[in-house]
Order: sequence, then C-alpha cells, then structure tokens
Amino acid sequence: MHKMLLVSKYTAIKRLIHGYLVATLSIYTKDQNLSFSEIEEIPLYKTRENCKVLYISGVALKLSKVFKCDISIICSQIVSHFSVNYSENYQVGVVSPGWIHIRVSDAIASTCLQSIIDTGSEQKNSIISIPNLSEKLFIAQYAHARCCSLLQLAVREGFKQPQQIPWLDDNRMCLTHPACQNLIGELIQVVDQLVCCSNLDLRYYEKSCVALSKAFDSFWSQCSIWGERQQPKSAQLIQAKLGLVMATQLILKYLLEEKLTIYAPQEL
Repeated sequence: MHKMLLVSKYTAIKRLIHGYLVATLSIYTKDQNLSFSEIEEIPLYKTRENCKVLYISGVALKLSKVFKCDISIICSQIVSHFSVNYSENYQVGVVSPGWIHIRVSDAIASTCLQSIIDTGSEQKNSIISIPNLSEKLFIAQYAHARCCSLLQLAVREGFKQPQQIPWLDDNRMCLTHPACQNLIGELIQVVDQLVCCSNLDLRYYEKSCVALSKAFDSFWSQCSIWGERQQPKSAQLIQAKLGLVMATQLILKYLLEEKLTIYAPQEL
C-alpha cells in the first residue's frame, strides 16, 4: 500500500499550542531556577464546543504541584507571554483553580483545514487488493462515497475549486452554522491526534471514523451546499462548504485505507 497523505505536513493546532506552552514554561522555569525537565508531559486537550475552537491545559496545576509554587503566578506568566507574543491568534484566560483556556482564532483554524487540502494534493492511490464493505465502518464508507459524489457533482455543475479555499470573510470563518462548526471541530480533532499521538490502536481510528462520519452526516443534512446561489457571497459559501467536503473525504480515505486497511469506496 502506498503512503497516501504525509501526516507531518498537516497543521496540528495542538502541536502549535504545545510548542508555545513549552517556550513559555522554559522561560518561567529558567527565571525561577527550576528544572523544566521534571515536567514529563504538558496536559492539553481540545474541547468539543461547536461555537469556538478551545483548548484547555492543566499545566499550571501540574507545575504548582511539582515545584510547590504559587499557581496564580504561573497562570499570570502564561497569560502574559501569550498576550505579548501570540495575542493575534490566541485568546488566553484562566478558570479557577488554574485551568488555562486557549481560544484559537478562525485564521488558525482555517490554516489547519487548508493544510488537509494542500496535503491531499500529494495523495497517491492506495492499493486495496479486495474492495470490501465493512459492517462496523459502513457509516464511514458511506460518508466517503457521499463526499466523492458531491465533489463529482460540483465538477458537473461547473464549480471550480480554487487551490486556496476562501474559508474566511473579514478574518472570521464564513461557515457559521452549528453543523459546519461541528464538522470543522471534528476535522481539527482528528488532525491533532494523527500528528501528536503515536502508537494509537485500531479502536481509536475506528472511533475517529465514526465520529467524523456522523459530523459529516449532520453537516450534509442541515447545510445546503447549492441552495444559496442567489445570496450575497454565495460563491464563497459554496466553495467553503465544498472545501469541508474535500477535507472530510481526504481524512476519511486516509483513516480507512491507510490506518484500517479498509476499502474507501467512491460510490455505493
């Protein structure tokens, strides 16, 4: 089987934030004459809120426990460093007793989505010797086939997708429907795990396929791709929605064929 997508080329938001936290904490521990190497892992996870891309870290709680220091000072240092260096793309706050909340800008979220499209341009056809349907993951195979069908319909309708998808309108995500936001969140979640986690077992990939397929089904059933042609900026909305379809298709194909060695059908 050929390697289909170069996962290292995805823009994983979790990896970006993790790097910024490492830089911040390295400065703090150096100033306090503490050993940063004692922090084995920086806890960081993405929430599943639809209206925003939000990450939460308990690193301040962990540092306070390891070094027996004032948690409020650690939190203040992290917020200050982010405010000075990354405020354009990240809003950082503290929730008692010391949870760091990091809200990601739409510009960064769109970069993650675009990286899926860009990486997909390097895709090679995988070789599945026996095309087969999986009872357990039929929902994912169906979603993949639906994505392919919609993209083929777009071609027949004369829509030409630009290489750079117009995700943003005045620096805000143009896709505001909750079902769109939910699908965006699932795509970001999968990219985070593919890039940041190693040695995941098959159950994770199966779970990711199902969650992404369900999010796509909600998007497809609630958000009309073609019904907005007469509205202002309709071309941008159609292109952005087709961009979501394309990103979903590429990720599902990668999960099914590369990780699970299951056929990803173009039609059913």
